Amino acid sequence: MYVKLQVESLSDDIDNAKEAMQGTDLTIVCGGAKSTEGEDRASLSLDQEDFINSISTAGQDSSVPVAVVALAPGTFLTPFRDNAAAVLALFFGGTHTGSAFASVIFGDVNPSARSPVTFPVNESDTVAPCSEVDCPYTEGLLVGYRQFDASDTPVGEKPLHHWFLHP
Repeated sequence: MYVKLQVESLSDDIDNAKEAMQGTDLTIVCGGAKSTEGEDRASLSLDQEDFINSISTAGQDSSVPVAVVALAPGTFLTPFRDNAAAVLALFFGGTHTGSAFASVIFGDVNPSARSPVTFPVNESDTVAPCSEVDCPYTEGLLVGYRQFDASDTPVGEKPLHHWFLHP
């Protein structure tokens, strides 16, 4: 099998990305979240969330499947999930992150596993990061998927909690 992979741009230029995705069989859009030890992230959004939203919507509108690849230290918001054909959470895999990504995206490896985190659509769906010194976390064990299993939230409205996400 021959697969042609062409990188059109490494920027977050939405117009260039929309133009580059025309006529393709699949568009892969990447995003990440900056993080540091010793403090929570300011939000659960990926740094390129607006770009990913725009490109996944454009893919849906033009019938070009969009796979979102996210490199983040933990959970992230997935407002683009309904427009993405797939979402791959890589977390911080170290030296072999690129090889692992390629093995999954080209189908050499099935990314079967249980996710250690839940992927909410909005920050209001989960416990938001706290920027204070003392953070009142009162939810006990009802975090992540347990929060949604214990609630009356319909299944279609629950955040995703799969390793390789299929909306």
